[in-house]
Amino acid sequence: ITLDKTDGLRTAAVLSEAGLYNPECYEVSSATSNARTIVSYTACSKNGDYSFSGLEAGVYTVYATSQNSREKGVCRSVVVESNRSVKAEDIKLTATGSIKGKVILDETETGNGGFIVSIAGTSFMATTAGDGTFEISDVPAATYNEFLIIYGTYNYFCTEEVTVTPDGTAELEAFSFSSVEI
Repeated sequence: ITLDKTDGLRTAAVLSEAGLYNPECYEVSSATSNARTIVSYTACSKNGDYSFSGLEAGVYTVYATSQNSREKGVCRSVVVESNRSVKAEDIKLTATGSIKGKVILDETETGNGGFIVSIAGTSFMATTAGDGTFEISDVPAATYNEFLIIYGTYNYFCTEEVTVTPDGTAELEAFSFSSVEI
């Protein structure tokens, strides 16, 4: 979590200008650029709580960043008044993981490229490599059980339950097809 003192208008650019856009860089206490000053960094507790103390009155932007989230980063503006405690609006990042698997055509290890594998009802999909392997990345952590495999005009709907965990990789069993089916 990064706290940036702002003029109420400009905020995100200071992270790049100061070379500080690194969510694991919690030790830097401040950097100044024009009307903005990065005041503090902190890490969240396991339940997502965080706090800053000793702030002077002003307008601040709170940034939450994670490379393992769908959004990668979210910010909220907070106005701090003298000698008053303030609760910022909740910041929600969607934890993600991936799903790996393989599509096999005619029981061969080659020539299996070009299949589109999709989590049914979503926009999450991947195309198979020549050996039939695929990885659907940046998938929100949840349980999924319906998949659609597309090859040309052929559509195959299948069910298999997998649970994607934050920063984890779920494995699907191999899907096998014959040229006759396609």
